[in-house]
Amino acid sequence: HVLIVSGISGEPRFAAEWDGWAQQLVEGLRANGVAATDIVRLAERANAGVDARSTKSEIGAHVVRLAGAASAGDQVLLVFFGHGSADREEVRLNLPGPDLTASELNVMLQACPTQRVIVVNAASASGGFLEPLAGENRVVVTATRSEAQNNETLFGEHFAAAFAGLNADTDKDGRVSLLEAFTYARLEVERAYGST
Repeated sequence: HVLIVSGISGEPRFAAEWDGWAQQLVEGLRANGVAATDIVRLAERANAGVDARSTKSEIGAHVVRLAGAASAGDQVLLVFFGHGSADREEVRLNLPGPDLTASELNVMLQACPTQRVIVVNAASASGGFLEPLAGENRVVVTATRSEAQNNETLFGEHFAAAFAGLNADTDKDGRVSLLEAFTYARLEVERAYGST
């Protein structure tokens, strides 16, 4: 059960990148056996392949819907592409309309008490989501180590690309696991920064 969210872009380049990453992730997940009906995609603007706008209320509604569709022990994957920001009080994902804070997302995820929840936050400042979202049956992956890192991130591009081919399939079982995708993305980000 998958929810892919692209936040507010601020400029066309980011909107196009995130749209491409989200579409690549959808296609890769489908190739890895996830049914199309189990994938929901939210974005800044409604267009082909997008189920609804990525507002805080839509995210909340879809988390509840996914929780209702998922059985105990099922995996619920949430992937966020976008810009994040932080102040002294809270870290947030920038969305059309009100932003989504880490504590608000934590409350939403309480709808999934018996499922294994994986949150991949590929936004800037995403490291601030680690502590508020930590909990039993949860895996939280962020593109940054802290909320102070608020520059554009590369992690989302490589995380999506991991599912698009078999380069990330290190155990050669014909599928890409979340661990393999994380490892592939981490190494590709390190390689990108090492080559500059």
